[in-house]
Amino acid sequence: MAQVVEHKIWKIIELFYRSFLAYRHIHDQYEENIAGICAKNGASRETLQLSPTDLAGLIEFQKLEDLRDRYLFTLKDYCHDIFRDRDRTDLLDRYVSDIFHEISILKEEHYTVKHYALYWARADAQAELQAIMEEALRLVPHKMQHIEFLYRTARERLETLLPGFRGQKILIRSLFLNRGEFIAACHPQGIEGFYELMYPEHGPLEGFVEAGESFFASAFHRQAQDAFELGRAYHRRAPRGTEAEARFIATVEERLAAIAQALAAAQDREGAWRAPRQASE
Repeated sequence: MAQVVEHKIWKIIELFYRSFLAYRHIHDQYEENIAGICAKNGASRETLQLSPTDLAGLIEFQKLEDLRDRYLFTLKDYCHDIFRDRDRTDLLDRYVSDIFHEISILKEEHYTVKHYALYWARADAQAELQAIMEEALRLVPHKMQHIEFLYRTARERLETLLPGFRGQKILIRSLFLNRGEFIAACHPQGIEGFYELMYPEHGPLEGFVEAGESFFASAFHRQAQDAFELGRAYHRRAPRGTEAEARFIATVEERLAAIAQALAAAQDREGAWRAPRQASE
């Protein structure tokens, strides 16, 4: 049961940040498209008159659908499982649910403009076309801004929860192994910035040591070596001079020495195994 909970917490973090990056791309593309149309027509955002084709082209429908179906659907369900019970609902669960529903509304509005507004435009049915366009021109900018706000507040809430997830093996290892992917894209300082949030008392060095210790305990020596070496490099760049830091560095050096011995022994065993085969050949 504990492993199931740990897995869901890891997936909540992964899916949230991946969905955040996906929405950021959608939002940036939307803003770029608006700016391009304004420049082309010599108009401001306030005076810009959009055709159904222009409005539908501001956002890619498939990207909205992928965001909802690939990330948010599972994220919403996992947040319900972890952050909601009969007596309380964490704000993160509420924010994620709101994001899911707002994306769904935006997707449906986009579909209406792309299909029905264009249909009424071709049919020269001005009353129907005007009703659809007025609603869309009011709703789409509002939804884009509101979803951005929801992501910002949801991220703030999630990051206040991170220290409570320390010690979870699945999360600790997965974060480290994904440090070059969505974590690097979400935090200017990459995994170090993430560890600043997760280990507020002792900082990134503690995060690297916890990851290294987790890998080391299961004899994943290469991964442990990477974690400890990154911790040592961070310490050399940003020493804090605390007693805790001294203990962490002592652990790092001790583990790296043990790992070097273990890797050397493994290499010797491999060499001994290969020698008779090479001689027979």
